[in-house]
Amino acid sequence: MPSSLPLPVSSSTDRLRGSSVARYRLRLTSLLSVSKLNFQIPSPPFRTHPVPPSFSQFTKLVIVPGHAIYIGANPALHDPLDPKEWILEPYQARHPPSSIVAFINHIKTAVHTVSSDPSALLVYSGGQTRPQANQSTEAGSYSRLANQMGLHGKLSLGPLQTTTEEFALDSWTNLVYSVARFKEYTGHYPKHITVVGHSIKSKRFNDLHRKAMRWPQERFEYIGLDPINLDRFASRSSTKEISDLREIELSMSQGEKKVYLEFEKDLYGCNLSLMEKRKRRNGFRRFHPYLSSNPEIRGLLDWCPINGIDEYTGTLPWA
Repeated sequence: MPSSLPLPVSSSTDRLRGSSVARYRLRLTSLLSVSKLNFQIPSPPFRTHPVPPSFSQFTKLVIVPGHAIYIGANPALHDPLDPKEWILEPYQARHPPSSIVAFINHIKTAVHTVSSDPSALLVYSGGQTRPQANQSTEAGSYSRLANQMGLHGKLSLGPLQTTTEEFALDSWTNLVYSVARFKEYTGHYPKHITVVGHSIKSKRFNDLHRKAMRWPQERFEYIGLDPINLDRFASRSSTKEISDLREIELSMSQGEKKVYLEFEKDLYGCNLSLMEKRKRRNGFRRFHPYLSSNPEIRGLLDWCPINGIDEYTGTLPWA
C-alpha cells in the first residue's frame, strides 16, 4: 500500500493556530507581570508617597531603647516624675521614682551625646507595647517628653536631629530596627552605633545583639546607667525603702540573667518564649516597613535559624 502522506494544512488554519499561540503568549506574559507586581518587594522612593531629601550628613547612630510609655501633658503643668504620667510595667511600678528617673536620664544622656556631635542622629526606639496607652509608642512618647522639656533645643538641628523607630518589641529589634530607621532617614547605614540604656543590659547588647548582626566591636559603644541609683535616694529614704530598692535591684539583675540566657539560646528572638513575648507586645498587630525600605538587610531581618544559634552569614553593608 502507498505510504500515508501528511495532509496539507490550509493557510487559514495556520493563521488560526498562530493567532491562538500569540494570544496565549500575551496572556502568559500578562499573568507573569501581575505575579511579579504582586510578589515583588517595592523599594523606595514610592511615586505615590514622596519624601524630602535624606539627612545624609549623619554618620553616627545614638539609640535610646524605650522601657515605658509617657502619657503626660506639658511638664510645666504636670510633673513628669509623677507615676500617673506613665504606663509602667509591674516591676517598674514597685518604685516609680527610680524607674522614671532612669528613663529621663537615658534621654538626657543621649541628647548630650548628640549635642556635641553634629554628625550624630538620635533615634528613640520602641513600639505600641502597652494596650492601655491608647496606641502611643514608647519611642514617640520619649521624643515628645524630650521636646516638651526643651532638650531638643540643645541640638544643632533641633528636633530634626532626632527621629523615632516605632516598631521594636524587644532589645534585639531596638537595635536592628534603629539601624534600619537610620537608613530610611539618611539614605545610608551608620558608621558607628551608641546605645544608651540600663547598665545591666550592656552585656546583652554587646555580646549577643551586636554579634547577631555582625556589627564590628570597634564601632559599637554601650553607655550604661544604673537603673536604680541608691545614692540618690539614700539620704531621704527610710531603711525599709532602701531595703526595698535593693530587693528590686536584685530582682532586675535576676530578670536580666534570665533574658540573657533566652537570647543566648535564641539569638534572633524568633523562637519559644521570646517570640511569645513579642506577640504579647504587639496587641495592635503592627507590621514594620523595613523589609521594603532596607532590601540590603532583608535576609537579616527575616533570619530565624531552627536551632536558634546559627548566625546570619549573608552579605551585610557593614560586615
